Amino acid sequence: MFAITKARLSTAMLLGAFTIPGTLHAQTFPGFGGIGVRAGAVTPDDAKAGFGMSADLDLGYLRVPRIRTILGFNYFKADVDRQVGGSPVGGSLTVTGGSLGLRLDMLAGSRLSPYLGAALLGQTLSADVTDAGTKELLEGFYFGAGISGGFAFALDSARRIAVTGEARRGFVNNASHTGFEVGFRFSPGGTMMYSNVAAERRRALREEELRLEREREAARLASER
Repeated sequence: MFAITKARLSTAMLLGAFTIPGTLHAQTFPGFGGIGVRAGAVTPDDAKAGFGMSADLDLGYLRVPRIRTILGFNYFKADVDRQVGGSPVGGSLTVTGGSLGLRLDMLAGSRLSPYLGAALLGQTLSADVTDAGTKELLEGFYFGAGISGGFAFALDSARRIAVTGEARRGFVNNASHTGFEVGFRFSPGGTMMYSNVAAERRRALREEELRLEREREAARLASER
């Protein structure tokens, strides 16, 4: 009897994450918490304002549900605004790259939720300019860091679809920039994505242990009778 009960408890511990309602939506890292796309204006240093777009993939969370792990993609293009030897340099620069960082959803699960972000950046810069020296100076692959802040406003009661607006600042050699973008975010888990999987798993295991203890006690009393 004890061996069977022990086996049942071990099975419950092994499958705990999958038997708790909503844990599949909470998505501990790595997982799929949602995706967002934005477009807007980006102003690189020494360049005019240009067009930019971004996409973010929510990979879930490590310990705190409101701190999300974000994998991003960025693109922007702008006209160069430089002078060499007193003469203006014409042309444009194009930047594509990715980012990996964290996003803090300060009012997680609320209809209007502001957020803050920080990320490591890797960006490739290509320049189509009239001055060969400037082209050689600008082009390359660069690492840097970025910070951002914005808001998400949910369009449905389940908080699955939201309008987003974000301002960011990237600090990258030859590609530092300021951006303002708006877009949409889709989070299939809705408010469930902020459930604490670890806490729910512990609570479910405690309930399972209590249930098995009651079964053992009932079996013991029946045996005595």
